[in-house]
Amino acid sequence: MNFRKHFDDWGWAVALGIIALIFLRLLFGREPFCGPEEHCFREWVSATGSWAAIPAAIITVWYLSKQVSTAERHHRNLILLQSSHNLQVAIAVRNGSRNISKAISQLTENASTLGPTSFPNVAKSLITQIALAYRADSWDHFASLTIIRSRLNLTEIRAIVSELVKDDFSSIDPRTFDSSPLGDALMQIVDFNRSMTEAADNFINLVNDVLGTNASSHH
Repeated sequence: MNFRKHFDDWGWAVALGIIALIFLRLLFGREPFCGPEEHCFREWVSATGSWAAIPAAIITVWYLSKQVSTAERHHRNLILLQSSHNLQVAIAVRNGSRNISKAISQLTENASTLGPTSFPNVAKSLITQIALAYRADSWDHFASLTIIRSRLNLTEIRAIVSELVKDDFSSIDPRTFDSSPLGDALMQIVDFNRSMTEAADNFINLVNDVLGTNASSHH
């Protein structure tokens, strides 16, 4: 039973009833309320102070209850808005991590078929896209929300990508590039993205539990 809901609905009626009882006593005199041998007037006068305090207290409690309910509702709505925003950030980071790692995997698989002429251009284009992806504010925002269990942090990964943007890949043999400094750097990026994806999945599940929603379909 929700006592607060019943109190919100009927508390005013209780207070009104008590006030009406006092008013009737003053209006109709002692007979409806007292026997002929009782010192009713004196007793009622002495009790009036206590009785009058009851409706005032009930009204005060009812008003404060309304105020608390309103504050709780605003606080709950604020939490829902913040959680929904953070959920979208986590989904964006998870999808970004997956897309970057997928692109690196495709480069690794197709490197030998690109040839020494095409490989440097394709690799440079990929690194440029990765650098742009990591500039998004969503990465910083998500990193501030949770713990990323990765050997390198976001700042270090960005520094690695920034150096790769400056490099010239024309001297890399595409058949063995995975053992080159470029290959090592890309594997560090993949490892970082794996940690980000895991952290994002955990965060998404947590927020879903709080909101009672399901964002697992957002791929």
